[in-house]
Amino acid sequence: EAKVNARRKELEAREELIEKAFRIASEKVEKQASENSAEYVESLKAMIKDASIQVGGTQLEILVRADDVENVESMIDEVSEYVEKETGNKTTFIIGEPIDIIGGAVEVKNTIEARMLRYRKTLRSEVAKKLFR
Repeated sequence: EAKVNARRKELEAREELIEKAFRIASEKVEKQASENSAEYVESLKAMIKDASIQVGGTQLEILVRADDVENVESMIDEVSEYVEKETGNKTTFIIGEPIDIIGGAVEVKNTIEARMLRYRKTLRSEVAKKLFR
């Protein structure tokens, strides 16, 4: 029983560290978004391209934080051309009403939060590998 309890405590401690790593990552992304860093803007562009290609282009509505509207407006032409080239479909965007999230999204629910949830299993094992080598 002592071995079982020790193992359970070890697993709980590991899980706590993994959760802490996700919290820190989320805080870092939130900080980058609030500072409007170049890395954040490039990530935003990549998310919009990725989601737009997933749905096959055409006419899409982009929902972003109020702070991201200007960034998105400045990249729309480049993103439209890229998506059209990748999908073969003429692609246009409209920017919808601002939403309250950590970072930008396309209607595919491609928010940073959604992406972290979607990729959590994969990310979790990568985080665990790095934490518990």
